[in-house]
Amino acid sequence: MILSRLTISNQFLPAICLFVAALVTVNPLAAQQCKVEVDRNNILIGEQVRWEVNVSMPESMTLISISMPDSIAHMEYVSKPMIDSGLGQASKRYSQRATVTSFDSGRWWLPPVSALVQWNGQTKTLVSDSIPIFVSYAPADSTQGLRDIKPLMEVEVVDYTYWYIAGGVLLLALLAWLMYRRCRNGKGQTKNDPILRADALDTAMKGLDALSGSTPTPENYQKLYDILRTYMTGRSGKNYFNDTTGDLLIRLSPQIPDQDERTSLAATLRLCDAVKFAKFQPPVSEWPGSVDSIRLSILAVESRLKQGGSHVV
Repeated sequence: MILSRLTISNQFLPAICLFVAALVTVNPLAAQQCKVEVDRNNILIGEQVRWEVNVSMPESMTLISISMPDSIAHMEYVSKPMIDSGLGQASKRYSQRATVTSFDSGRWWLPPVSALVQWNGQTKTLVSDSIPIFVSYAPADSTQGLRDIKPLMEVEVVDYTYWYIAGGVLLLALLAWLMYRRCRNGKGQTKNDPILRADALDTAMKGLDALSGSTPTPENYQKLYDILRTYMTGRSGKNYFNDTTGDLLIRLSPQIPDQDERTSLAATLRLCDAVKFAKFQPPVSEWPGSVDSIRLSILAVESRLKQGGSHVV
């Protein structure tokens, strides 16, 4: 009986040894875990998600690495992964955390994370699950009530047609008036028939008489020059005050046939310019001759115009 029991035990001994070895081998492997967690699955665009990887294993095993992806489609890292380790009861725990966000609306996935461990000279890769993340826009405000659709507003068109017509009529009237005035002023006059204005000559002579007994100051030289300009402007109806001395002499040359008078007038006008612009002080003896030169020139122009042989340019 005892022999038979020993025989039975010897028969089951190899099986028992194999079972015990399997338990020793499987138990550490069964204690390995690689899990991922997020603080939320639904976010708005730009909000952040905390992504954490937890790896647990027996103390007899060694963690080689935890591999989180360098980039994630449609998502971006806010903070890079950081590893934290801890010891539990007869086990090791490793955590790796990262913060991600997304600016694309839709359903995106956080990819699986792999952890490489070593035990008894062998390596094994632990892979976690992937986690969906739903990214959406800001939700519509449903607290406000619906508003009525406003009717179409008619566009107010201002008609300026009558203003345009009135402006055109006024413009035509102004042009007609200007043409009538021009035709009326030019009627009965010819190019060689100047207007006789006795008041221009009388004014010039009175002014020269007043300057004859005055002192030859710079102001009086300027008045002498202005008497000639005023006479020519009043006699011809044209402006002579904008002419330079050279231009004035050219316009007066046809009216003064005597060469000596033209030469004397040119010298007097240039002397007036020198007194005005160069602050020149001529001798007192020059003053009577200057007044007489302007007087003779005015009388020569008046005589020429009255004869009708010339006209004022």
